[in-house]
Amino acid sequence: MTRQATSLTCPNCNTSIEITEVMSAQLTADIRRELEAETNTVRAKLKAEQEKVATAEKKLQEREESIDAQVRDQLMTDSAGV
Repeated sequence: MTRQATSLTCPNCNTSIEITEVMSAQLTADIRRELEAETNTVRAKLKAEQEKVATAEKKLQEREESIDAQVRDQLMTDSAGV
C-alpha cells in the first residue's frame, strides 16, 4: 500500500509540509490524549484500591492489638488466681 504524499506550502515561510505528516501528528496527539485519559483513570482506581488496603491493614492491626491486650489481661487474671 503506497502513501500518497500531498503537500501544502506554508504561506508564511514557503515550507512544503506533507499532509501525511500533519495527519500523523494529529493522530499521535489524539492517541496520546486517549492513553493519558485511560492511564489517569487506572491510576485513580489503583489509588482507591491502595487506600482500601491501607484502611483494612489498619483495622486488622487494631484488632490484633486488641486481641493481644485481651490475652494479656486474661493471662494476668489467671496467674493472679493461681
